Amino acid sequence: MRLLLVLAMAFSILMIYITQASFIFQGRFGLSKEAFSLIMAGAVAAMAALNLTNRWLLRFWAPITVLRSAISLQAAALVYLTALSWAGPSLALFLPGLILAIATFGVAMPNTFSSFLEFFPDISATATALMGATRFTIAGLLSALSSVLAEGGLLPIVLLMGACSLTAMGLVWGGGLRPRETGL
Repeated sequence: MRLLLVLAMAFSILMIYITQASFIFQGRFGLSKEAFSLIMAGAVAAMAALNLTNRWLLRFWAPITVLRSAISLQAAALVYLTALSWAGPSLALFLPGLILAIATFGVAMPNTFSSFLEFFPDISATATALMGATRFTIAGLLSALSSVLAEGGLLPIVLLMGACSLTAMGLVWGGGLRPRETGL
C-alpha cells in the first residue's frame, strides 16, 4: 500500500503543476502564451529525457533504488522551490527547480508501477486498476485544493507540492520496501 501512496503523491505534484502552471507562469511571472507553451513543452521534454535515462539506470539498480533516488531528487527540488518562494523568486531561479521536480515523474511512475506489481503477480490487472483509481482520486482532490490555495499566491502551491513530495519520500524510504535482486 505504501507504493500506491508514493505514486499518488508523485502524480499529485504533476497534477497540481498542470492545474496551476498558467497561474504561475502567466499570472505570477507575466509570460506570454507562447512562452508559457514553451515552458510546458520543456517540462514534457525533461520528463521524457528522464524516462529514457531510467531505462539505462535500471541496468545497474533495482527499480525501488532508482525510485528512491528520483523521489529524493524531487523533494530536494521542492525544498529549493519553497525557499525561493519565500523570497519572491525570479523566473530564472524558479524554472529549473520546477522543471526538475516535474521531470522526476518520468522516473517515479514506471519504477513505482514495477515495484508495486511485484507484490501482485497473479492479479496485476486488478492491482493496476487500483493504482489508477487511487492516484487519480488523490491527485484530483489535491489539485482542487491547490486551486483554493492559489488565492494566497505562489507559496501555498509550492508548499502543497512539497508536502506531497516529502510524504512520498517518507513512504518510499520507510521500512519494508527492499530492492529485488536484478541479476545484472
